[in-house]
Amino acid sequence: MTERHDPSSSAAQNAPPLWEYVALTDYQVPQDSLQQTMRKRLDFLRDWYKREIQQEKDTSDSPFMPDEGLQQLPDWQLEQIAPSPLSQSALPSLNELMEPWLSNEANNPNVMLFVEPPHADYADTLEKWAKQHEWLILQPPETKAILQGGTNWLTSIADLEQPWFLPALEHIYLRHVDGLDLVRAFLDQAFSGALGQGVIACNSWAWAFLKHVWQGRSPVPRVVQAFDSDKLAQHFQNLADQAKPRHFAFRQADDGSYIIPLPEPITEQAAPQSNDNPFLRHLAAHSRGIPGVARAIWRDNLRTEPDKALNTANKNQDYERTIWVAAWEAIQHPKLPNDTDPNNLFILHSLLLQGGLNTDALRLILTSIPPHQITATLLRLERSDIITHKQGRWQVTPQAYPVVRSFLATHNMLLDDF
Repeated sequence: MTERHDPSSSAAQNAPPLWEYVALTDYQVPQDSLQQTMRKRLDFLRDWYKREIQQEKDTSDSPFMPDEGLQQLPDWQLEQIAPSPLSQSALPSLNELMEPWLSNEANNPNVMLFVEPPHADYADTLEKWAKQHEWLILQPPETKAILQGGTNWLTSIADLEQPWFLPALEHIYLRHVDGLDLVRAFLDQAFSGALGQGVIACNSWAWAFLKHVWQGRSPVPRVVQAFDSDKLAQHFQNLADQAKPRHFAFRQADDGSYIIPLPEPITEQAAPQSNDNPFLRHLAAHSRGIPGVARAIWRDNLRTEPDKALNTANKNQDYERTIWVAAWEAIQHPKLPNDTDPNNLFILHSLLLQGGLNTDALRLILTSIPPHQITATLLRLERSDIITHKQGRWQVTPQAYPVVRSFLATHNMLLDDF
């Protein structure tokens, strides 16, 4: 019987931790260099030409399926192969970071600040940590209370005698003339030590904005380091391994190359593979290393052969099921319905700065846009899969996030640090 991959191997032990908490200043967005991109594009064209010639000679013997011969996986299978990561996945790294702080080594500040990009896929890890330590989870006030200064909400926090956790700083302010008093007062008191021991989680876009409207001093925010191609490979394989006893091999649909290399003991008995497939490098750079964005794009491009439980091109008994992945060049990324419409610009920017908003809140802060135009723009963006309505708020979809961020950057809008 073929030996399975041993996660305790020396290579695995020497790899950096998947969930690595670092200072915001040390965050490194994965890059896909122009030279690499051009070289891989030329390689792709060369390989495509060779495949076309080969297909003309004999298509019946090819073990690889053309894209049109594959089908998308149903949701229930996607939940087996690429589910949302468990909240405890990042807990060991978080505990390692928090233990010295809890013991007050090196005269640590009373409040820790964590900044998270949209669709980080680890947002609930902090809340799970807080619940394990029996900390109070603070709920944001209603919109009306925020506009009135949130005095009662802030007073109730000041009277607490136990540690607390605020899971979404972006939900206690509005980008409105009357919507900033509460968040300013809260940050003043929290970082002065007046509210005791606490942890704050904040959307990266909101923090970029609040740094401009609040002039106080905070500790250096902590973030999870970006996922490069190696981390994405490990992450996706870890998620797929949850579907035991079934095992999966991920191969590119157009040429059969392995996107995630098989473990070495398996490799010798499986089809030849190359460690130079560029898919995950492109995905890491495109998603800016944000695991939830990368996972959403990954899920959308997983394919299988119709009515086949096993793949005949791969007889390996441990990795018996092949999942085909669309070539990077074949992926259809979301497109803005009208990128010259200024309503798109201001609505999308507001949604990111606030971590999502409902329609009424958008109308409240975007007074220069008629209410009916806001509604029409939201519906148009939803039809184009740019935004979705989730948990009572309009939010940018993970698949569209890279496109939206680039769109805002070209118009010199305020961006986050991710």
